[in-house]
Amino acid sequence: MLDLHQRARNTRGGFLLTVFMRKVDLYRLLVVSLSGVLLCGCNIIGAVAAKAPKPDILAAYKGLAGKSVGIMVYVDPDAAMNWPTLQLDLANYLQYKLQQAQKDDKDGDLKGTTFPYEPRSFVRYQKEHPGIEALPITQVAPKLGVERLIYLQVNEFTTRAEGTITMYLGRINVTLQVIEVDPVTKTATVGYTDPNIRMKYPRTAPDEGLLNGNDRRIYQGTLDEISTQLALKFFRHPDYSIGSGDQN
Repeated sequence: MLDLHQRARNTRGGFLLTVFMRKVDLYRLLVVSLSGVLLCGCNIIGAVAAKAPKPDILAAYKGLAGKSVGIMVYVDPDAAMNWPTLQLDLANYLQYKLQQAQKDDKDGDLKGTTFPYEPRSFVRYQKEHPGIEALPITQVAPKLGVERLIYLQVNEFTTRAEGTITMYLGRINVTLQVIEVDPVTKTATVGYTDPNIRMKYPRTAPDEGLLNGNDRRIYQGTLDEISTQLALKFFRHPDYSIGSGDQN
């Protein structure tokens, strides 16, 4: 399993994870700042107000609280051939970040959420039952022993810029579905879907890519970034947008 703690120090995705695990009370800071500038005139008040923190972003999907959850990943065959551990690595990244977010989940979006099976159990199930790839995921989910299945389809993954083998650029496109399983009837429905979650790594890199790089660093950074982006779908969090370089 990859060293997530070490990687968190080197990527923006890791930085975001550290931030949402250590939420700072910016509103209290703003109140203190405003109380001081009231003596300094309206112009200063206006300047402080312009830098007020953005409202928190609510969870895109709120149905994980109190549920047993599993993560299953399907990877496009071309990407799987080049990166055989991508399926397990992405699931491990995402489950780790959701579990860490639970420790600071003040709004209860992940309260009582459990992960009864490690991602490798789902990978093993997929290998032992290759025929499930031809079935709707709503037929597969009731057999997996969880109430919510986070199902990720990796449609594209590469560590090189388009049209070149010498320039480095991480690119990934993921379809996210949350499958809701009724534990009584053993039926499943799609509770949430986002068909086009994509990003590049590094985010500030030109589309032509970077000359100085290596596949392993780009691989790890891309998974760190996309797993953070996926994790933030499931709980309330501050607005971490940093400008037009973000891709959703």
